[in-house]
Amino acid sequence: VLHSGFFVLSEISLRRSDNRDSNSSNNSTSSLSVAPISPPLLSCCLGCIETICMTLWISLGVAFWGFQGEEEQQHLTIPTTSSSTCSMVDFIKGFVMLLLVDAVHAGAFFLLLEKIGAVGSALMKGIQAVAVVILSAIFFCNVEDAQCLTPQKAASLMLVLTGVMCYAIGSSRATTTIRSIQIPQQQQHVSSKEMDSLLLS
Repeated sequence: VLHSGFFVLSEISLRRSDNRDSNSSNNSTSSLSVAPISPPLLSCCLGCIETICMTLWISLGVAFWGFQGEEEQQHLTIPTTSSSTCSMVDFIKGFVMLLLVDAVHAGAFFLLLEKIGAVGSALMKGIQAVAVVILSAIFFCNVEDAQCLTPQKAASLMLVLTGVMCYAIGSSRATTTIRSIQIPQQQQHVSSKEMDSLLLS
């Protein structure tokens, strides 16, 4: 529920100016109050807020409870060798790569959210889940049995794909209907302008 609410609120933040520009074109103060938020800016702001919250949460957890509890430290029997240790250089490289990948992923998500909305972005998440299940079955089924494609997983994939196809067909029909209504109105608006120009001449 929270994840879905985040999608909707983000779409409102990205698109609210489009719905009010026509009503606020004659009022400069109201047009300033609904200035559009660019997707990269919204992504950066939310990322900074999340970074601050996660840093505080981890810092408080480490300060009060340490990195691991006493029971976990007693049962920790993993041997550490020179090949399994991570150097600071490797850590920095991995962190920088993770930062770049997350930044590109977040920026692409908010750009997509602005273009196709919350519902379309949620459907794309479903397609992403389908791709993950299929690719996991292809590359990791011989390594781990849990990654193999089962009848239950196949049924879930078909359900997701059927929902996406139904939404795509319905949205394309709705878009066609809206355009068929808008085109005569635009033509009527243009003809009224031409008539006014003829009368003035």
